[in-house]
Amino acid sequence: MRGQLRYWAAAKAAAGVASESYAEETLAAALAAARARHDDRFAAVLDRCSFVVDDAPVGGRDHGGVRLREGGVVDVLPPFAGGGPDPVAGATQSASQAASSPRAALAAGVLGAAAALALAAASYAGMPVLLLAVLLLQAGLVAGWFATLGLDAGAGPAVVSMASAVAADGLVVRAADASLARLAGVIGMSVVGALAAQLVRRGRSRVTEGIGATVAGAAFCAAAATLLGLRAGPGGVAAVAVVAVAAGAALLAARAVDLVLPRPALAPGLRRGGPAPLTGLAVAIGLGALCAGPAAVLAPADGALLGLAAGLVAVAVDAGVGLGVAAPARQRAVGTGPGHGVHRDRAAQLRDGAVLLGGLLPLALIAPASYVVGRLLLS
Repeated sequence: MRGQLRYWAAAKAAAGVASESYAEETLAAALAAARARHDDRFAAVLDRCSFVVDDAPVGGRDHGGVRLREGGVVDVLPPFAGGGPDPVAGATQSASQAASSPRAALAAGVLGAAAALALAAASYAGMPVLLLAVLLLQAGLVAGWFATLGLDAGAGPAVVSMASAVAADGLVVRAADASLARLAGVIGMSVVGALAAQLVRRGRSRVTEGIGATVAGAAFCAAAATLLGLRAGPGGVAAVAVVAVAAGAALLAARAVDLVLPRPALAPGLRRGGPAPLTGLAVAIGLGALCAGPAAVLAPADGALLGLAAGLVAVAVDAGVGLGVAAPARQRAVGTGPGHGVHRDRAAQLRDGAVLLGGLLPLALIAPASYVVGRLLLS
């Protein structure tokens, strides 16, 4: 039996390492082995800790009855300085549930599929309708991005990211040759906007994170604008519909499969199993070929290649979102002192942000790869 003990805050300081392996079958045995490896200071900290096994808080359960699985993760969470009775467990439970609960995971898949169908329909309705659909996608993505990060930086970073979205969309739509060359300038200007947003803030904190998050949000929006460039090219109406449907179906299939087959896990602590991305990719390829059949400009083989490109990116981003959301949730739940915990309102914000991010970010990031494949196939 092999897994990982991850130490946070005071436990990390006492252990002298951020993590170490366990080879025991129960939590009690793993903790006893950890005590034997370290000094009395570590043992004293461990006695005051709470434990989360594979994102499930242990609470008051007997540690001898908590079984550890192969590839599992045990988070060792010290209490806050001066805190009440085990506030960490409650905060961590809320954050973990927000980040990775089956209901939230499935909701993200449903949202992604619905948004993908809307994009496909908008492509056939005309460029103005698709422009509106992409702008709504970008707005939801920006909202989910900053809700998940929880920077408490005011509206400035989100405004800069949305301004970048509008600029990127306008530049792509106005480009006579469907070129994306000017998008680099949009991302460059977002750096200036991010710096300005931080300068006008009151009580500045986490400035570097805020700048990075703002520029990343602008880059996500610029990526989504690539769908407009794909549609403007030869065969673009059908190509956008194919990649959107393929990616949306891949997301929904992967999330549904994870509900029944979450093992083997893709990474320790991640409630995403290996069968899910493979299933999603197969669905994307099949639907790509199927949707391309009625389109005069797309052969089924072309549709399958577009579905492959969109599906690969969608399932990879989907897994990355799951890992990226869950880890900060645990870290913010632990914090490093008073005021760094995840409160109930933050947990709810994290849950909603994770749904938006999980459903919409894959659709934004499939666009550049789909654009490249589409131009190669259809030019």
